[in-house]
This record gives sequence, C-alpha cells and structure tokens, in this order.
Amino acid sequence: MKNSLLLIFFCLISINLLGQTLYVPGGNTGISNTNAGNDNVGIGKNDPSYKLHVNGIIRGRDHIAVEKDGAYRVALNGTQNGYVEGRNDLSESKFKIHSDGPSYFNGGRVGFGTTNPRATVEVRGSSNSYSGTEHFIVTDQYGNKDFLIRGDGSVQIGYNINVPNGYLLGVGGKAIMEEVVVQLKSQWPDYVFEEDYSRPTLMELIDYIRINKHLPGIPSAQEVQEEGIAVGEMNAKLLEKVEELTLYLIELKKENEKLTERIEILEKK
Repeated sequence: MKNSLLLIFFCLISINLLGQTLYVPGGNTGISNTNAGNDNVGIGKNDPSYKLHVNGIIRGRDHIAVEKDGAYRVALNGTQNGYVEGRNDLSESKFKIHSDGPSYFNGGRVGFGTTNPRATVEVRGSSNSYSGTEHFIVTDQYGNKDFLIRGDGSVQIGYNINVPNGYLLGVGGKAIMEEVVVQLKSQWPDYVFEEDYSRPTLMELIDYIRINKHLPGIPSAQEVQEEGIAVGEMNAKLLEKVEELTLYLIELKKENEKLTERIEILEKK
C-alpha cells in the first residue's frame, strides 16, 4: 500500500515538473506519464487531444456546467427534475430541455431533418414531397392523430378522417371562418344568358322532376350522401338554375303580357 502511494506521489511530482500528460488507463487505477509534451489530461485515453479527454462514460452529480468569462453557457442540472440549459454571451437563456417543466428554444431557427433550416421551424422529410410521408403529428393521450401534415402538403385535422388522394385538407368535424374564397377553374354560368344557350322547356322540366326527383344537372340526395359536394362547383350549378329560373320568369312575363293584350282586345269588342 505504501509503495502504491509513493508511486502515485512521484508520478504527480513528475507531471507537475515536466508539464506532461496525465493518463489513467480505462479499467485501471494506475497513473502514468506520456511524452505528449502538453498539459492535456486523458482518462482512458493515452493520447488526449484536449484539456480533458475521456474515453468512456462520464457521470456527474447535481450539476455540470461549461463556463466562459465566469458565467455558464451550457448547464446540465440534475438536482431536481433535470434539465439542460444554454445561454448566450449576454447570459440570456436561449434554450432549455426540461424533464418535468417548460422546455423552449429561443435562439434562432430550428431544423428537423436538416442542418440548414430556412424558417423558424423547418421539417424536412427523407423522401420526395409527393410521397405522403407524415412529417408532423399531434396525438391525444390514446395515440389518435388529431393534427397531421404530410410531405405532399396535405393537412388532416381530426382523428376520424383521412385525406384522400387529390385533396390537400381534411377536417373531421365542424369548421368556422369569416370568409371563404373559391377560385373555380371551370366556367362561371353567365353562358346561360347567351343566345345559343339551350335549356329544357317548362314541360320538359316538369317531366324530368317527376321522374328523377331533382333538378337536371344537380346531384341526387344519394349522390351527395355518398360523395359529398364540391362547394365551388355546387354554387356554380345553383347559380345556373337561378339564371335559368330568371329566363323562365321573363318568358312567362312575355306570355302574360300577350294574354293581357288579347283579353283587352276581346273586352273591347
């Protein structure tokens, strides 16, 4: 025992005098010198490249901090509900990852799947943008996906709905908004007022309704129940029917005026 203590003592003296590197071999308790010619310290590393070079697991107690100019920049706190915190040169807290409390990042842009985020938060998938890969998910306590963004840009709100191919938004529930603007790619039905527009006569319309139980060009109740309706397209169809109704009224007005003239003529005889 005395010989071991003397050996360690002389080694420490040699280190201080020669400015050589302290080396503690992994798994051993001995201390030896190297000829590195610097003041680096190695634990489990016989050729340390840094002031302290550890080859293995480090375990600390309560608190570990990296300091600069007397103030810490990164701190690992394990005293209670551990957290990792980072500060800038002004000692302003910029991020914190807390095991049982608020976590935040206030230091610039954050990237997931990218080392060069172009926005405050950027999530970059591993596949092409048309793959439908799920990039961002919010779930409830049972794992149901309440909010979902896919790589193709489609968004799902509500866990009881799936966004079919060709659609960018699916909402499984009610939605409220102040205004909705629909830009149709199809023609707006002003064509009804063109001279060459053909519409059924009133008698033809009566027969069609009697047989089909809905207006021509308008989906049936069963079709709506099975497939839903396209709001923009349906508004265009409804306007088409309103404009046709306007033409029917004008036509009836003209016929009514003719009948009135004939009645007046007959009354004068």
